[in-house]
Amino acid sequence: MASQCCVFVEVMCRVHCAGSFRNCRRLRWKILLGSPVTAYVGLRVEKRLVTPLVTVTEAARSIASGDLGGRASGQGSFGEADHLIEYFNRMAE
Repeated sequence: MASQCCVFVEVMCRVHCAGSFRNCRRLRWKILLGSPVTAYVGLRVEKRLVTPLVTVTEAARSIASGDLGGRASGQGSFGEADHLIEYFNRMAE
């Protein structure tokens, strides 16, 4: 995997830098440092957004299976997720 990443970075440098060593070094650093940061931010957003959706899904499955007391719990970090949980619980009453 690491060798594939190095090959990808090298190809990107050759394509975008057109032989300029200084620009190529900058691009390498941007790619190598930017990728983990982007992955970290993506995981944080995913956790904050998907967790409330999972609780709503579980509550919907509970209600569909006949347990009319199923409710979504938790609080999301995005306003839309909070509204979804609130409206779902109100609908289920």
